[in-house]
Amino acid sequence: MIHSSILAVISWLLAIELLGWFTLPFSYLIFKRNFLSAFALSKILGLIMTGFFTWLLVSLKLIKFTHLSSIGVLIILLIIQTLLLKPQLKIIIQQLSKLKKEIFRIERIFLFAFLFGTIVRAFNPEIQYTEKLPDFAFLNGIYYSNYFPPKDVWFAGKSINYFYFGHYLIALLSKISFVSTDIAFNLGIATVLSLSIIGAYGFGLMFGFNRLTALRASFYLSIMGNLDGIRQIIQRIISGKYLLPLNWFNWWQSSRVIVRKGIDITIN
Repeated sequence: MIHSSILAVISWLLAIELLGWFTLPFSYLIFKRNFLSAFALSKILGLIMTGFFTWLLVSLKLIKFTHLSSIGVLIILLIIQTLLLKPQLKIIIQQLSKLKKEIFRIERIFLFAFLFGTIVRAFNPEIQYTEKLPDFAFLNGIYYSNYFPPKDVWFAGKSINYFYFGHYLIALLSKISFVSTDIAFNLGIATVLSLSIIGAYGFGLMFGFNRLTALRASFYLSIMGNLDGIRQIIQRIISGKYLLPLNWFNWWQSSRVIVRKGIDITIN
């Protein structure tokens, strides 16, 4: 199990890259209209495909949820794709050679987004306050379950009977990369950011946008989706008050639309 932060980042990135490259043939089959879109979306598709089939086999109690079984499912998917999509492999290799500059650009966008998210979490890595504690509990409950549905950490002897697939995907990456769950929690947040950015970029290319417009689509989705933070900063500047430290910032305001007597009463 990896507990070193630097090694964990490297191992985590390698796991995501493997998921993308191993499922690129299937991604190309789905998004054949645009090879660059297929490449950009292959990481997301790889995580979902590997996650689903691992979850299914573990839920049917055909395999246990372990490091080796998770990696084994990924390898089996690669073999199946190679056999079923053998005629497309030559085309994929040709496209990779032809579009290698654009491929490296997509990889740089993903890497920059992931490292940006990782650095942000590095300045605030504590797993405390708000929903972080139950999220971490669910992550560990899933990680240490042999079969699914996973253990319910709030009800001893029972299993989780509601949505947990998002937590499970991070647990799966933790299994494949051999990264401990305390580090995986923060790397998982950075992964959601980076996959969102590269996913929006891939869909932008698929819909005919040029590279710059596709990149703007990524920015709008992942960064500009919530403008309340900017509004609060502008209000602070206008009032002539200091921005730092950020203990004045209302982190909850953007998710509340009904306030009575100064108390936030809804989550939206």
